[in-house]
Amino acid sequence: MQVVFPNLVTLKVHGCNNSRFLFSFSVAKSFILLKHLKISICELLQEIVSSTRECNEENMDDMFPKLNTLKLKALPNLARFGTGNYVEFPVLKELEIDDCVKLVEFIGNKVATSSEDTRNSKEIEQRILEEEENLDVKSETVVQYILFDKKVGFPSLERLSIQGARELKAIWHVQLARDSFRRLKQVDVQECKNLVSLFPPSVIGRLNALETLKIWGCGSLEVIFELPGRSNVKEIHADTSFPHDQLKHFDCQNLDSINIYGCHSLKQIFPASVARGLQYLTRLDVDKCDAIEEIVGEEEEKEGLETIPPRFVFSKLTSVELKNLPQLTSFYPKTHASQWPLLEKLEVVRCDKVGILAAEFSFSQKNREMNHLMSQPPFFSMNEGSFVNLEDLELTCSEIWNGPPPANPLVFDKLKSITFHGSCAPFSKQASVIFLQRLQNLEKIGMDNCSLEAIFVNQGISIGEKKHDDAVRGGGLPRVRILSLQRMDELMHLGNDNSQSLLFPNLETIEVSWCMRLKSLESYAIFFRNLTTLTIYACDGLKYLTSYSMAKSLVQLTTLEVNYCDGIVVIVSSNGDDDACTARNEIAFSHLQHLKLTRLPSLQDFCSGNCTLKFPSFMTLQVEHCPIKLKISPEGVLMTEIDHQFQQNRVDYDSDDEEEGDVETAEKNPEILSEGPAS
Repeated sequence: MQVVFPNLVTLKVHGCNNSRFLFSFSVAKSFILLKHLKISICELLQEIVSSTRECNEENMDDMFPKLNTLKLKALPNLARFGTGNYVEFPVLKELEIDDCVKLVEFIGNKVATSSEDTRNSKEIEQRILEEEENLDVKSETVVQYILFDKKVGFPSLERLSIQGARELKAIWHVQLARDSFRRLKQVDVQECKNLVSLFPPSVIGRLNALETLKIWGCGSLEVIFELPGRSNVKEIHADTSFPHDQLKHFDCQNLDSINIYGCHSLKQIFPASVARGLQYLTRLDVDKCDAIEEIVGEEEEKEGLETIPPRFVFSKLTSVELKNLPQLTSFYPKTHASQWPLLEKLEVVRCDKVGILAAEFSFSQKNREMNHLMSQPPFFSMNEGSFVNLEDLELTCSEIWNGPPPANPLVFDKLKSITFHGSCAPFSKQASVIFLQRLQNLEKIGMDNCSLEAIFVNQGISIGEKKHDDAVRGGGLPRVRILSLQRMDELMHLGNDNSQSLLFPNLETIEVSWCMRLKSLESYAIFFRNLTTLTIYACDGLKYLTSYSMAKSLVQLTTLEVNYCDGIVVIVSSNGDDDACTARNEIAFSHLQHLKLTRLPSLQDFCSGNCTLKFPSFMTLQVEHCPIKLKISPEGVLMTEIDHQFQQNRVDYDSDDEEEGDVETAEKNPEILSEGPAS
């Protein structure tokens, strides 16, 4: 054989739109040193290596002996890499297949072909048409359109990425080359619309090296890990000979990260036997999967044996994010125990059927019966050693904990931040407040997209009843330093105007953003004298920021920022109280170091009335795109004057609105804000 390219190491082919195949068999055999091959945007390409009479089983297995990476991208008519009885890529480590919408098999069966290219092309086209017509025709063991089978070998493959292969129903056949896929570290599957099953039993036993699994936008996917005899997938894999015992101790010892998004036919993530093998998993993310009901599927019960509730131990898991899962009800559908000793971050957000986050579980018969009788079982059923390192919690459910306090005082002991989403109203129930009071290290409480008109709504809540322990009798939430409110479309005021209950006695930071109907920040539940940072963003309903009395209480304030609030007229308002400044006609922000006002088109003055405002002369003052200018005199007195250039700047800004669409909304997003300060 003549060697055509004996020294070629890297080959990139781009935009060859007139070829139906790329290499003849003899040319492909000549790439004895080729390490990197990338083929992209070749519209008519149907095969990489031409199917000709010279292609036979005796000389196919040593093709591309040094190939390390293979990337196929935007090849809309590619049906296969080539045809043959067996092709092995002995050192291939990385395989990327992106936007090859008609790819149906990597190595096709040998067909009788002509040596003439025109004849070869017609036969390839005819075969593709026949495959499309027989999409649903299945044999006893395999359905059409499975990418890898025993005709191709990947003994060294570490990274596999498949995107946009819309015709595929499965990636792996039940019969594979003996040493293939045993070194896989990363699997990335995206936008494979017809994919029904990911890992068949023949592959599950080969995943000991797998570290990262990512599945996005596979709307027909029903099963990720398919066990023999337990699959609901319709005839994709009919092989029942695979020994189930091989999966009893499934150990994916290197699996570190699982990320699943937009798989709307998926009802569970793992079978129980697979979940037990995830001893080294550190991160689990599941988002926007409309049909998921549980994370771990129910284990098959054995007849005649007493059922012992399963235990799941995730000894290395540090982060779990479960978001936008409308059918999710439980981690495991029946009584179980779980341990999460290293978990630091937990999100269960917009999972509307999850009502109670967690409860303590005991293997005693009495407690098992109590758990069974619960009207709404908790999402997590935990035993000792769980959540002892949890620091960041985000949730939508109405209750965090069910039942008496945890027997282990370390449960939730390190929790520093809680963010409530959706329908949560954490300050409307006595039990919720008591639970929050027990969190010795809680520093931040956030509320995001909660449908509330007021945060503090139940005047009957008592803080520190005698029957509670000393931590509760201390009153309120004294350790909380930060309160963050975001995207609360219904919020009009903080509430609790008439109560003497002080919920936040030591609050230092308040952050409010995208609360468009908010009218006032004042509340008797908050002690403002310790506040050091106040940041307001995109709250168009505010006409003023503080009243005189509230402004006087901000004695420790060091940072004040008000940005993109279209309705705000003044920062400090007399609010109709003419006597507010009678005793001392002065308000001093003596500790203020940074004042920033940005995009306040209705701002007329910093303060209404005739009150004098005093600031430190060394503070940073930043006013951008506002109708007024602010200056501080050497004596520290704030002075206001009209910005005569603002009107012209406003005209220019409105012109940009007309040209670019809804620029006002876009510019409120700091990620796309590019305009500099006004001159």
